[in-house]
Amino acid sequence: MRRFHCTWTLAALLALPVSAQQAPPAPAPPKPVGYTVFLRGAVVGHQDVSVRSDATGLVITGQGQIADPIDVLTRKVEIHYRADLSPASLTIDSRIGGVDVALQTDFNAGTAVSKGTQGTAPIAATEGSPHFNSISQRKRAAA
Repeated sequence: MRRFHCTWTLAALLALPVSAQQAPPAPAPPKPVGYTVFLRGAVVGHQDVSVRSDATGLVITGQGQIADPIDVLTRKVEIHYRADLSPASLTIDSRIGGVDVALQTDFNAGTAVSKGTQGTAPIAATEGSPHFNSISQRKRAAA
């Protein structure tokens, strides 16, 4: 009798579709949307932007290049928002006017703390603003 049950169990497992036996695939990364940058009617660049949203919040990512006379190469820009749509962080890696710029800003409790470099010069700043708070915190403060 035991052999009979094992045979049925094996048959049932083999009958399952392969997709049911595998872990669900990770969601595909969002497809970027591109747009062209014009200056006085002439094409001077292109930017690609993608937006990803899930239960933890929203992430906007971009990259691109704008030629002279603006001269900006954006290797990566990434903006993170929390689930309540308050800002969480901003990361910039770019080259502006031939100078490398790297910036990391973190937003927490109404304060933005930025660190990075512009060329070889360090960047460090701390700013406070109620706009850095969540929408619900702003509504409570206004009441």
